[in-house]
Amino acid sequence: MRVRNSCSRWAAVVLVAALGGSGCIAAKPTAKGAESANGLSSDYGQEQARSIVLETPASSPIERDDRKAPVVRVAVFGTSSEPVGVPYLYGYPMYAEGTALQGVRLMRHDNWSGVERTEQQGEGGVLHVKERLPSIGCEFTGIQEDVGRYVPLSVECELPQARGKNVPRPVVGELTAGARVAAVLSEPSLAKAFLGEFHAQTPGLESGDGVGYFDTPHGLLGFGFKNGKLSTVSFVFAPPQTNWRTQELWNEPIAYGAP
Repeated sequence: MRVRNSCSRWAAVVLVAALGGSGCIAAKPTAKGAESANGLSSDYGQEQARSIVLETPASSPIERDDRKAPVVRVAVFGTSSEPVGVPYLYGYPMYAEGTALQGVRLMRHDNWSGVERTEQQGEGGVLHVKERLPSIGCEFTGIQEDVGRYVPLSVECELPQARGKNVPRPVVGELTAGARVAAVLSEPSLAKAFLGEFHAQTPGLESGDGVGYFDTPHGLLGFGFKNGKLSTVSFVFAPPQTNWRTQELWNEPIAYGAP
């Protein structure tokens, strides 16, 4: 895995858990030439804690069903030299504080119809859980440690393809599925939020098959490529953010779970 300069401790843990590899992820980028805490010149600085207030949909956000709205939207906070990007997937915020924490619960509940849930026993009795939400083409993965403790790892969404003569739904900004790596990095909303560089990437990305990640306050926003073309988007949950393990986020909807 390729990384840049200093490493964010939690991000290393995230990718070990989600990708089965090892490595670390650079902290939030700052203006070029900024000095790091140890006095060395660095392109990256430590992301500072900020109080961010996000819009949180009550249910089924308009963006989910509007085919003209991009799958991924990034709300940018902070300053131009130290931006903080918070991603939304289909209008659901991926942020673990305040009411925005409910974004994950709403995403599961609003799109639960037809859910495909699988469980697989791993080494040491670890129970790996997958939930596929076919209505939006997204799949949650996590570990059920016991009845009351679920640890989310990631959510990945296949990107909508063009249907017949219809204009394909945008993925981010005006980019659609099939976009090249360079186009994603230079997309204005992403460049504004992340200064035009992936903060980490899997080894295959340079050859066109892999994932590039941006560091966000509570997880990693990933863009996956196959044969050099954008094919998936994902969010990897940050393990140190304990709010992600709040049980109510992962309960089955009552209407569906009742016998």
